[in-house]
Amino acid sequence: KDKPVKIYEPIARSHDLTSTDFEELMHWSMVLSFYKSAQWHKAHLQLETLLATDPQKSLYLVFSKRLMEFLVKPPPSDWY
Repeated sequence: KDKPVKIYEPIARSHDLTSTDFEELMHWSMVLSFYKSAQWHKAHLQLETLLATDPQKSLYLVFSKRLMEFLVKPPPSDWY
């Protein structure tokens, strides 16, 4: 595999989203934004908010582990 592939997960129809769902999506959007701009600490802080509400969500756990690794040893500047 030479190129990354985007993966989407349907959550709900937009008119079925609760305010809690919307808030979670906004936090996740911020995590990704900080992550993509290599702002590891800010991304991890946002992710901690999400983990507090859903500590077993696999996606959050994977990103938390990765962010902890990047905080210790950042990837090369051309990583993304």
